[in-house]
Amino acid sequence: MRVTLREDVEAGGRLAVELGCRPGRRWHHFGGPRFHVPAETAFCWTEVYLDGRLAPIVRPIDVLRTAVFVMVEDQAGEPIVEIRQDIHPCVIDAAKAPILGSKVGDLALQITRRYSGTGGRLLLLSHTLLPGDRFSYSMTFHPD
Repeated sequence: MRVTLREDVEAGGRLAVELGCRPGRRWHHFGGPRFHVPAETAFCWTEVYLDGRLAPIVRPIDVLRTAVFVMVEDQAGEPIVEIRQDIHPCVIDAAKAPILGSKVGDLALQITRRYSGTGGRLLLLSHTLLPGDRFSYSMTFHPD
């Protein structure tokens, strides 16, 4: 991921509700397009809210080659004990369409993942916008 967005934010209002935290809690918000090298068109757009006290792990990095949650576990010693994933349909907006090689209004999926540490504390939330033509989901069941 090429980090093109980076800011420290204080959760309030709708953001505090989404992050399930008290207003005023500090978060490091960053994001950007993700690429399959050597492709020049991004395959998705990802934005991350990282617990503010963990921000030094990613703050100096402009290109992430490792999953953020792995960096949190390795560098901060914070084990991720649960990942909750929600997938919702959406459309691609004017800001992200050219980056994704898509058209404004094209169908997409937003994948939201919440990474919790011990005690249920949210350490990381990510939103990934994936154009509909780049998403596949399959599942295998074994009935008893």
